[in-house]
Amino acid sequence: MQAEILSILPAGLAADNRYLVSELEKYNCRLLCQTQTEADPQTVIDAVQTALERSEMLFILCTPQNGEGNAVRGAVWQALGCQPALHEETWRRVQEYYAATGRDQADRSEQPAMLPAGATVFPNDHGLYPGCALAVSGKTVLLLPADEQELVPMFNQSVSVYLQSFSEGEMACVAVGLFGLTEQAITRRMVDLLYKENPSITMYYRDGEGILHVTARAETAELAQKMCRPVVEELQQRFAGNVYGIDVGSLQKYVVMLLQEKKMKIATAESCTAGLLSGRLTQVPGASGVFECGVAAYSAEIKHAILGVSQQTLDRYGAVSPQTAAAMAVGVRKTGGSDIGVSITGVAGPGESEGKPVGTVFIALADASRVWVKQIEKVGASVDREEVRSLATATALDLTRRYLEAYPAVMAGGELLAEQKEEAAIPEAAKQKRRTGLWWKLLLSALLIALLVGAFLFWIRHRTEPVREVTLDQLRGYYTADTDTGDKADQYPAGMQAQFYMLYDINPDICGWLSIDGTDINLPVMHSAVSDYYLSHDFNRKQSQSGVPFFASSADFSSPQAVNRSLLIFGSNNGKSDLFSSLEQYADLAYLQQHPVIEMNTIFENAKWKIFSVMVVSTLAEHDNNFDFKRDDFEDEFDFIEFVRALQARSLYTTSVSVQGGDELLLLTTTTDRFGFDGARIVIAARQVRKGESEASNLQTAQLNAGVIMPDIWQQMHTTTAPTASNGETLPTSEVTTTVTTTITRPTKQTEIELPFETEPFEPFDDPTDPPTDPPTDPPTDPPTDPPTDPPTDPPTDPPTDPPT
Repeated sequence: MQAEILSILPAGLAADNRYLVSELEKYNCRLLCQTQTEADPQTVIDAVQTALERSEMLFILCTPQNGEGNAVRGAVWQALGCQPALHEETWRRVQEYYAATGRDQADRSEQPAMLPAGATVFPNDHGLYPGCALAVSGKTVLLLPADEQELVPMFNQSVSVYLQSFSEGEMACVAVGLFGLTEQAITRRMVDLLYKENPSITMYYRDGEGILHVTARAETAELAQKMCRPVVEELQQRFAGNVYGIDVGSLQKYVVMLLQEKKMKIATAESCTAGLLSGRLTQVPGASGVFECGVAAYSAEIKHAILGVSQQTLDRYGAVSPQTAAAMAVGVRKTGGSDIGVSITGVAGPGESEGKPVGTVFIALADASRVWVKQIEKVGASVDREEVRSLATATALDLTRRYLEAYPAVMAGGELLAEQKEEAAIPEAAKQKRRTGLWWKLLLSALLIALLVGAFLFWIRHRTEPVREVTLDQLRGYYTADTDTGDKADQYPAGMQAQFYMLYDINPDICGWLSIDGTDINLPVMHSAVSDYYLSHDFNRKQSQSGVPFFASSADFSSPQAVNRSLLIFGSNNGKSDLFSSLEQYADLAYLQQHPVIEMNTIFENAKWKIFSVMVVSTLAEHDNNFDFKRDDFEDEFDFIEFVRALQARSLYTTSVSVQGGDELLLLTTTTDRFGFDGARIVIAARQVRKGESEASNLQTAQLNAGVIMPDIWQQMHTTTAPTASNGETLPTSEVTTTVTTTITRPTKQTEIELPFETEPFEPFDDPTDPPTDPPTDPPTDPPTDPPTDPPTDPPTDPPTDPPT
């Protein structure tokens, strides 16, 4: 069938119909041409009539703006020679949309519901004007929204079903919704599936959200649906926690559906997005039953006066901070009287704010007892303001989706509000409202409250095993104790392992347990929205100079399906044996060979990790070559492998442990003074043991990395003079082996060891997707046994029997 697309757009805008073009290929629609016209009635009439003369099927794309809908759609009806009438079901949905978006009664026109008699109507769940299809003089005309946020879900739910009648056989289409991956990353993961013809896969992508359409054609609809099923299951397996729903329409529609299902209400507070989040929610019919209020709070005054963000928080942390985002979410939940509050604050551009670059955004969600904060960073010279705002809005919806999917269990990673130092204040107006009619109840119950508090304090003081005061040995006992799960599972985050139940009861920030066999490391690992909270607090949330190991705040423990390609754990080096001080010993090859495997279990999964890199890095900006080892987000697998190569190039040793696409990484890091410069950190990188792979790791063939990349400050401290021959001439570097004397400093003593560094550079794997899995069969050639008569002195032929202390 010959088809044409006619786009009616305001002057200055260009049509982008890539999505519709790709979809039409499935329905035997041969696209003749694409035309565009301005929203002038007579011009529209002429364009429609001309298109009908040359095409069998006409797609008219139009999203009326600023009240022009009546004129434009009226011109389309006139060109088609049909008389519109009020469509009752559409009018009901339009009224619902008006109510959700707060329109005045005077503005509630019936025109969006005026449709030709006999037309097939396509409901619009994300906008005001519905779509429709009708037959005109043997031709088929479809009037659809031009805005892809409205078009894509409408096409998937309604238009695709209508077009099936023009195709041979029966069709089935399943939509898989994704969030949190780049378009390139999605394509890379399913590149082998894109070449399938039946079922076929097409993708629509926008602002972090991807919708994969799996379409099959068969003799019957049931058979076509059956053909789609294994492909959909394969996509679910490949994208795991990034899948937000199957055939749910859109992210905001799914969130509204979950709110209705859980009988919960939401309120929003937005700074840099100024109402985009509330707008997306209220586009969905039925949102008025779950949406309480939306506050656009750009100024600090509004954040303080309406949302109750304390002036101390604003002055100390700034408007763009995790603390302010958390306070905004808490405040809007209280002000709106909703079950959850969601906030967005950040820098959308065009310039930076408070010293933070464009693209820095903090998103928070709060319920009655906890708050979760997520940070996104979209930096670079080409960052677009609207792109930042759209991504922030979509991320807020996804955070809400994850919370609601876990409810009534508690989503992992939140901060208890009772423990926050700077709790958002309730606005004075809200306080006065709540005090009305309650003051006498408070007076009458004051005595009872005092008695209860006294009894509670007495119990806290005299109980034999305090709940909030536990030692490290007690924690280890709780972790290894047999737990009678019984009916407890529904009290914890969905999918949480029972071994963490007792720890979670004491502190819900627990998200992992770390141990290295034969070492002193056997510790809980925490996770907080405030990135460095556990740097100065212990498991009991008390001030501590040593803190407790903790995951980077960007780690995702919201559900068992969440994927963390690179998990980073920080820990203090207090010079003792109870935290991360043992990591310093990995600067000795013998220690690495004795302890090559890490056990790090999260609240959702037990796993072993094989060490492949031991690095020394600098965290000070003034030291050039300060490598960013904290990355946990990758564009695609090639980007991931490049990061792995960088880890290998900076490793003190080369090992036989391979890393390939699809692997997950674990990095442990702490400060060190063994390398003699400020800002030094030691970083241990490992990759997760693969399914079916042996957990053992033999690193006896590991050796010093001849081309290791060290921080420039270290290179400057250990520069050696080029050796000379007996005649005084400088020897070419290709003829010598340079010996570097490294000074390793400890708090108690200093040891000097000589490390040989050959001049050949370090060569990472040639093929990043298929690195060698077998260790080299031959050991490295020993250095010459006879020293030259002139300096420098060659390294000893035999390694020292004892590792440096």
